[in-house]
Amino acid sequence: MKNNLKNPMVWFFLVAFGLPWLGWSSIRVFGLDEPSTLRTALFYTGDFCSVAGLVAMYVQSGKAGVIDLLKRCFRVNVSPLWWLIVLVLPFTISFTGYLVVGALGGEIGTINFPDLSVYLAMPALMAITTGPLGEELGWRGYLTPKLLETQNAIIVSLIVGFLWGIWHLPLYLTSVFSSVAGSIEFIIGLMLTSVIMTAILLHTRGSVLLAVIYHWMMNTSGSLINSALPEFVADKQTAYMVSDLGVQAVFVLIFIMVLGKDLAGKGRRE
Repeated sequence: MKNNLKNPMVWFFLVAFGLPWLGWSSIRVFGLDEPSTLRTALFYTGDFCSVAGLVAMYVQSGKAGVIDLLKRCFRVNVSPLWWLIVLVLPFTISFTGYLVVGALGGEIGTINFPDLSVYLAMPALMAITTGPLGEELGWRGYLTPKLLETQNAIIVSLIVGFLWGIWHLPLYLTSVFSSVAGSIEFIIGLMLTSVIMTAILLHTRGSVLLAVIYHWMMNTSGSLINSALPEFVADKQTAYMVSDLGVQAVFVLIFIMVLGKDLAGKGRRE
């Protein structure tokens, strides 16, 4: 047991899974369905995933490791191409899925330029404090680079994506995970997303900042879709599935074909 406490991976999983699962399960157990300060506090225990990254890095490399991780949270000096991918790809994936479903089984209606002001709305600003900031120091800041030391990038992406999906279990127990199909779709979707985010990490000198922004753009793409396709008539759940599994899978294949040599290797790219 004493030796386990010196293992950074043990600390990562204890903090990343233990505290959020305790907090989210408490919401269910105590029936905290209505908005309240306590419910909000328990919901935000999910941010301990990022705390876990800092704790594990400290156990592994001490203060220097924590400083390095925090520096990567402010790393902006990367290729403009990767900035473009981070800012545009999440919306492109969602928008393409909606267009396909609308064209085949519904009505697309008027197509507007996305209302970028949605990013200044309070829901979008609050969204960056949950998954993006609350998770990415853990998933892409610590766990992905750690696993890349011994495994190739595609394998690491699939492992992290699977863990990322299972991590949400207590939070989405009565929604996403209420059916086998929903669970499989959600987990596979995150495994695909993880491949893209690992590619971003490898080509931005390990920038956690770009991982945070990509996660945020992904989570808020629905608001942009609503502004771009105000007259869309079709099953939005089907559109989401087509985007998440179909369109995203196509982009993952493109990433693998273009960056195959890099994704097959280990370590962080400059």
